Amino acid sequence: MKFELALSALLAVSSVTDASPVEFLNRKKKQNKAAASASSVSHSVSHSVSHSVAEPTATGESTLRASNGTINIFGNATTLLNGNRSNRTAVGGETLQVIVAGGKVPITNRTAGSNYTTVSNTSRALNSTELLNIATDLNSTLAEKNTKAGVVVTNSKSVEAFGFLSSLLFNTSKPIVISEDADLASIVANSTGAAGRGPLVVKDDGLVYSGLFSPTTGCETDCSGIPVGAVSGNTTNFFFQPSVATFLSVNSTIRTNYTNFTNIESLAYSSPTVPILYDADFSEYLVQGLAAAVQGLVVVSSNTTSSTLNSSSIPIVYASPSAPLVSIAQEDVPAGSIAAGYLTPVKAQVLLTVAIANGVTDLESLKAVFAN
Repeated sequence: MKFELALSALLAVSSVTDASPVEFLNRKKKQNKAAASASSVSHSVSHSVSHSVAEPTATGESTLRASNGTINIFGNATTLLNGNRSNRTAVGGETLQVIVAGGKVPITNRTAGSNYTTVSNTSRALNSTELLNIATDLNSTLAEKNTKAGVVVTNSKSVEAFGFLSSLLFNTSKPIVISEDADLASIVANSTGAAGRGPLVVKDDGLVYSGLFSPTTGCETDCSGIPVGAVSGNTTNFFFQPSVATFLSVNSTIRTNYTNFTNIESLAYSSPTVPILYDADFSEYLVQGLAAAVQGLVVVSSNTTSSTLNSSSIPIVYASPSAPLVSIAQEDVPAGSIAAGYLTPVKAQVLLTVAIANGVTDLESLKAVFAN
């Protein structure tokens, strides 16, 4: 199977309430409010932050500590996954192939007909090399005739990035499901309605999203994604017929003009460093200093930004922290920069990284790539 561009009437559901995505979300919000009140103290402690400063890590990555948390830089890395990729067990009949790179995985009572391959177990955000290794593994498992679906289980910091990256890379009718919970992912992957939707992301509340428009990493309130279904018990209820998002449809700019984006070798040998900055947390001098060390920037900003930041040497993309429910249009950003549209900062980071790795760096081409 080649890497190609990735990217029911309403399915029968258990109740009228579950048939309505709006009612389902309202019910979920009420449940989450009750749970949130019991954990507000632990959240206030765990989300303490510091000012923006780049910090190297043991793997050669860097992070930017911004005023609202730590953002992983999707960039060059020196550490490869240590998983054994040749130990998959041959299973008679169709098999659910599960690749584990962190997250919640049952030790016993695993889904019947599933085969688990552990490549890593980390709680930090996976770097670009690790994400690409997992994508390569997933591609080889999907090519096996007895594989009915592929699941990637990873930590919460990496679900969004891999969900979007796999949407760019894969074009298969076989279900691909990414989650931090192996049980939830297996339920969705085994659903007859999961095929033909592109990669799906399942959050720990059971809501199912397209990999293109899943919630942003670290989101706590008012920044939900766009759900396409929900897990109820051992059943997945989809709200819509299988479809392909316009952003990666057959006539989209990426599908027609940038088919080389699916070439994994370009990413394996050229992994640009593209950090995420917050609009209020940098100065012109900081950006000038970064320009010599990075190949692009993603700026997290509202759609009413007063920033004038642009660069003639590196591409700069502006993304909304409330995407995909809030969009940034081209007229909302400084001249000489690019609007991410409905893409979150992490998704904009992944797309800009893929574009730069494939030699797409001029302003007008990038505007076309990000038009969504």
